[in-house]
Amino acid sequence: MEKTQLVNEVFDVASPRYDLMNDIMSFGTHRFLKSIFRESTGVHPGNNVLDVAGGTGDISLLLAPVVGSQGSITILDINESMLRQGRDRLLDAGFASVNYILADAESMPISDESYDCITIAFGIRNMSHMDVALAECWRVLRVGGRLSVLEFSHPKIDSLRVLFNIYRQTWPVIGQFVVGDSNPYRYLVESIDRHPSAEAMDMFLESAGFRASVHHSLLGGIVTIHRGVK
Repeated sequence: MEKTQLVNEVFDVASPRYDLMNDIMSFGTHRFLKSIFRESTGVHPGNNVLDVAGGTGDISLLLAPVVGSQGSITILDINESMLRQGRDRLLDAGFASVNYILADAESMPISDESYDCITIAFGIRNMSHMDVALAECWRVLRVGGRLSVLEFSHPKIDSLRVLFNIYRQTWPVIGQFVVGDSNPYRYLVESIDRHPSAEAMDMFLESAGFRASVHHSLLGGIVTIHRGVK
């Protein structure tokens, strides 16, 4: 099955309880990680931000108060169900001016040099051609603009890697109980296994044209923040 179709089907199923499952699987730590991610983006008042694979809007919800009325937030996602969840969430929080784009990150209907910052949180590994998506991010960023990526990675400590691998095997079971379908969480486990190392991700960013590419590992390397500048 084409990966784009698979990802769409996975998130159609998972979207209604996506945030609840994140809380359960991470014991709530994903919220702390995303707060650290927000600070790492360097977003400030007046910035125009594109939240790629923005899904249910949790990153946009953190950044909207920062950019303020002089800036803008746009959520782009390939899955309509996830985008709808994000729109409802932002509207409920009082952010009615957020923009929404239903599109593939590998072919964004956006003009060159439109944004000051792009964020991708736990979404880059779902893209069929990560190099193409990163090249698109480079294209739509303004000169001096920043890309920030938050993603699962591979712990360097053997014992932590083993424990994390064992714990991940429980996610499909939890998904079956909470969502009623284990398949999205089998895909999640497999997508983490296939995702490149932190060092390889730096090379992907540099190949797309980003300079000053750096990464910062969190939770012993279970997740990593990657940053690059156009």
